[in-house]
Amino acid sequence: MVLLLMSLLTIMVVALFQSVRNEFYLTTNHRDQVQALYLAEAGLVDALTQLELNPSWTAGFQDKQLPGMPGSYSVAFNTSGSAFTDRESVNNSDGTQPDNYRGADQIPTGYCSVIVVARVGTAERVLEGLIQMGGGLYPTDFPLLSSGRIRWGGQVGINGIKSLTDSQPVPGDVHSNYGGTDPDLITYNGTAGDIRITGKVSSVGTNPSAINLNGYTPDDGVENGAASKPIQNVDILARISQKSSAPAPSIATNGATDLSSGDLYHAGDLIINGDLKLNGSKLYVNGKLTVNGSITGDGSIYVAGATSFHGDARVTATSPDKIALYSEGSVSLSGFDGSAYMESLASSDPSVGRLWNQLQSSMGDLEAQLTNPDRYTLGDDGRVDAIIQEIGGVPRGSAPAPRSGRQADAAGQLHRILNSQPDSTAKRALQSKFQYLHELFFSYEDYSPEEYAATNAFLADRLVKGSFDVYTDWSLSSYTPFMLNVTRSIDYNSLGTSYFQGLVYTHGAIHADSEVNILGAVIAHDTGSQGPVTIDGQDLEPGDVFLDQGTQVTYVEDFFHPRNPSGGSGGAGAKIKLWMNR
Repeated sequence: MVLLLMSLLTIMVVALFQSVRNEFYLTTNHRDQVQALYLAEAGLVDALTQLELNPSWTAGFQDKQLPGMPGSYSVAFNTSGSAFTDRESVNNSDGTQPDNYRGADQIPTGYCSVIVVARVGTAERVLEGLIQMGGGLYPTDFPLLSSGRIRWGGQVGINGIKSLTDSQPVPGDVHSNYGGTDPDLITYNGTAGDIRITGKVSSVGTNPSAINLNGYTPDDGVENGAASKPIQNVDILARISQKSSAPAPSIATNGATDLSSGDLYHAGDLIINGDLKLNGSKLYVNGKLTVNGSITGDGSIYVAGATSFHGDARVTATSPDKIALYSEGSVSLSGFDGSAYMESLASSDPSVGRLWNQLQSSMGDLEAQLTNPDRYTLGDDGRVDAIIQEIGGVPRGSAPAPRSGRQADAAGQLHRILNSQPDSTAKRALQSKFQYLHELFFSYEDYSPEEYAATNAFLADRLVKGSFDVYTDWSLSSYTPFMLNVTRSIDYNSLGTSYFQGLVYTHGAIHADSEVNILGAVIAHDTGSQGPVTIDGQDLEPGDVFLDQGTQVTYVEDFFHPRNPSGGSGGAGAKIKLWMNR
């Protein structure tokens, strides 16, 4: 009986052992499968980062591991253009490699087909993704995103639009990844009537007073204890090092610096006293950068040290120019207090006050007309013509602006008045702005050669002298959204405003004041490479953002997520368009 019972028990124990072993194998395999999937996703993000750094990247990975994680992932590229396998990635960033294992013409120009193979133990997962390169300046959905504290003072605004040709609003969200239990992580020290945020303000901080906006409530409210938002890192120093053999830029000693296209490298600190024009170029500065003038064009700037801009970046095209600034050190954007300067002149010269007030009023009237285009007919209604003549004038000998009590060419008259004033930064900046307004709103004689030349330029998406007159005379109503955004960007309430158009990204702090209007986005990402700084009396830690004295940030979605599937010129970003688990 004992032997019989022992035999039965032995059979049961063996069966139980086999069952447990099978369950253990199934559990281990499931764990390895899940870990392999997560590892494959990490490999796809790693490939995204490499493509963001270098759109032509094909080095791939071979059994790359993550610290503290079992297993590895691999990415292998086929660069021969033939004999594809279903484990090989293909980079078609330049349009020369459109084929992959799925067949001919499977990868659009400007895209990369990435296949990640991850292995953990006996488990293997294959992930396939399609990544778009050059599709935008940087992958962000926030007008303002920081890893530190955010402080505002005076008049401030945060909003968003679809594009400079489409004024449809998008959320103007603000977020800080600075956590902890401290209060006042995001603060505003002005009055509630001087701030407008058209989205949500959120903070990782858990203190109920982490967000203190002095009684103001943003359009979409506030959120304490929010989840941390990912900030994609840009290895600025690595990019600069990679371009050390590029030719040096030709810097003008007097007047504008007009850079050629392509990569340009400057060793050491760089000071540009005058306007900087980027013509699709990428400027790499292995030191500090200071620009005392306007910034126009389309391109990127990489700076190994701190960056200081004192000037203007104007709206000059319907396919808009934009600058991507990547600064390892802190960024200082300082405009000029144009409003205070003009009000000081007006106190001693009544004619200046009348022209200054008229210019502000005319800009406001123009925005009101363009906001409600059904109220008038382009080409057949004198109201818009009258307003643009009040701003920019008409040829010598032509009739003055018809509206009672208004003068023609307020911008041009103010430009001439300032000629007699002592030289100063504010004077030069305002004269440049008045000259810009005078030319943009100038009215050529109908059917003149000058008007035809301005028409051809306007239809080629360039704003030149006489553009508004062309828009009205030829009834180009399809351009109304763009002309409305141009008018709004000038900001008739702050005609002294300086503009930066594009992306501001730094591993240090950001300080902006004196009526700076940023059309794009602001990103401050602390990576531990920078220390604290003091800018204009403000003590700032890396990742902090301080906006003061009339600073405005308008997120332009099309800069970062363009609707053109082929991407944008000068776009250094990369974005996963789709992915699937095979």
